Amino acid sequence: KQAVDAAALQQYDNEEDRYVMCLAALCHDLGKAVTTKNINGKIRSLGHDLAGVSLAQKVLYTISVSKKIESRVTKLVRWHMTPFSFVTNNAGPSAYKKLAARLAPETSCKELGVLVLCDKSGRNPAKTGPLIHHDEPLLKTFLDQAKKYGVLIKPEEPILTGKDLAHCMEPGPKMGIALKKAYAIQIEDGILDK
Repeated sequence: KQAVDAAALQQYDNEEDRYVMCLAALCHDLGKAVTTKNINGKIRSLGHDLAGVSLAQKVLYTISVSKKIESRVTKLVRWHMTPFSFVTNNAGPSAYKKLAARLAPETSCKELGVLVLCDKSGRNPAKTGPLIHHDEPLLKTFLDQAKKYGVLIKPEEPILTGKDLAHCMEPGPKMGIALKKAYAIQIEDGILDK
């Protein structure tokens, strides 16, 4: 509930964004219910982000949210552990670009950062006391890197488009596959021109 409070108190461009973030904060750790184990004397919830997606879908279905809202929330739930993982493992540009592509078009690295901030700020040992704002250096690094690689708000644009391939193949599924593969190569290899 503290994470939901933290989400409600953030600044947003519109009320839909606030609603999405409150739902994401509510659902982000649902997977812990099915993944939490005692491993070598430590309580761990490995894979709770992925396990939480189906549980979040059930909760969101129960409260009748739209498919658009459900998609935004479940992507945030699925990837909410990624920012710290990226920073601690020194992820490179292609990792950030792939993440931005996975989040799009429903959400973004920036919005994912807001959820992580809400998660961290929603941890007050006093339980009913006021929320404590946490300056999180790892989160700042994640957001700075996403901005540096040009994917904070949206994914990198594909360099090749259907127009570029029209002279050698017909529009259709095969062209779609080729463009998807070209985009994957673009991101993986850091290609910047046609």
